[in-house]
Amino acid sequence: MSISGVTITGGVVRSSPESIPFFGVAGLWAAGGGIEIPPDASLASGATVTISDSLITDNHADPSATIPSGVPCPGFSDGQCPFAAAVGGGIDSWGALTLRNTTVSHNTVGAAAGLPPLASDTDGAGVANAQGSLTLTGSVVTGNHAAAAIPDGRFAEGAGILVGLPFLSGGDELTLKNSTVSGNVASLTSNLPSFFDGQLIEGSAFDGGIEVFDGMPTTVENSTISGNSVTADDPRGEAGSGDGAMIVGDSPLTMSNTVISGNVSVSNVATSADNGPFGTAIEADGGGTITGSSITGNVSKIVSPHGTAAVAGGGLAVLIANDDPQLLTSGTPPSAATC
Repeated sequence: MSISGVTITGGVVRSSPESIPFFGVAGLWAAGGGIEIPPDASLASGATVTISDSLITDNHADPSATIPSGVPCPGFSDGQCPFAAAVGGGIDSWGALTLRNTTVSHNTVGAAAGLPPLASDTDGAGVANAQGSLTLTGSVVTGNHAAAAIPDGRFAEGAGILVGLPFLSGGDELTLKNSTVSGNVASLTSNLPSFFDGQLIEGSAFDGGIEVFDGMPTTVENSTISGNSVTADDPRGEAGSGDGAMIVGDSPLTMSNTVISGNVSVSNVATSADNGPFGTAIEADGGGTITGSSITGNVSKIVSPHGTAAVAGGGLAVLIANDDPQLLTSGTPPSAATC
């Protein structure tokens, strides 16, 4: 299917076709504020869609129901943190999606104006690609906002682009060519404490630009990932923030002639003693190659007025996600990979 020369705006979705098959509750999983490409009847990959010369802007996804998550939390009648998810404010795709010369801008997941902030998890405000390949050529993803808010919010991730889901197998891929991912925001505000009933209450804001889960080979060429941000405001607890530009999980990354700049990660927390350090602009956990690229002017900061504050760094992080990860950087100035 091909879509060309259209503007899609003003969409608000409170549920999705996946909510009942996955969770048995309508309105628990809200996805596809602007465009929804659902899976097939067996929840396998859906349609193949190309969108060109179009604008997907100012659409919203917010759930209308919650269920107990099983995580102990104070202040709720059943003593558990609620769970509900807002995914793919602009586009939610379960098929093979290609964007050409298209802008995805100012879409939101969670905490949309006039709707109750029920989402505990907010993911992929611009584009969420659960399964199937995602290709962007000559496109812009900008100004999208994944907002997890008091009282239920605990996780905000992949504000610009989210590829994959933690409960699905990998095998698909992300390709970004001659494109820009900029000015996207993942934010968490929480008043939950660090512990309840002896258990750490986890929370985080990650991946202002792009988040790629395991098993998703990622190619980024001649592109810019800049000015994205993640913020976690949790003065009673230990929510962290990190990967202002991008994280690629246990997946090979090939990046060339790309600029990663001006991305910001800021946490205001009681302490980071139990969660450990957060930060960095780009995290690559599955090995790969970076050539002819720059990683400059990015900032990571953790503020803890009365506790431990540990920051991982502002540039590139390579973590051990498999038995033998390797990340190679090459080039000579001005084409060298720099941090």
